[in-house]
Amino acid sequence: MKMFITSNQQFGRQSAITKFGRKFNNIDEMNDHMIKQWNDTVSKDDLVYVAGNFAWDPDSVEYAVKRLNGNIIVMPGEHDTATEEFFKKFGNQDSVPLTFENIHIKKLNALNTVVSYWPLKDWPNKGKNSVSIIGHPSNEYKTSHIDRVINVTCDMWDYKPVNIKDLLQLFQDPDVINKK
Repeated sequence: MKMFITSNQQFGRQSAITKFGRKFNNIDEMNDHMIKQWNDTVSKDDLVYVAGNFAWDPDSVEYAVKRLNGNIIVMPGEHDTATEEFFKKFGNQDSVPLTFENIHIKKLNALNTVVSYWPLKDWPNKGKNSVSIIGHPSNEYKTSHIDRVINVTCDMWDYKPVNIKDLLQLFQDPDVINKK
């Protein structure tokens, strides 16, 4: 089992195409492409953290969950009410590989990493080279080696979830670590 992370798919949100400059003609094309990219990357047994903004409405949550590989854990972003409602209604069924964790900051201690939708100025173990993985879709919050921050919004990663261990390899270069 591998562990992946992503954010901001906003399955089912028509205005995501223009808001995020996505090169799709319509919502079906966008959803289908993102599902293909996800499934080309993630296997059925993998774990995928979504750091916010998974789907726009309950029908889109159901549509995506039925088609996506992996066991999905969604943390709340700005637009996750539909995902939370879907999970409350169907999340306890074995056939639904979706969990909604109503927490805003998730510590992955074994990886010395903190995950959140919102960009953090400070986070646990920041002074001990921990990494902050964020999901906010603004171009204002780019990945920064110096600040030890990775933005995993799907728009910056070809709509694919990214293997967390591969992301953290970006910080193994001693020159990057010692620049602080």
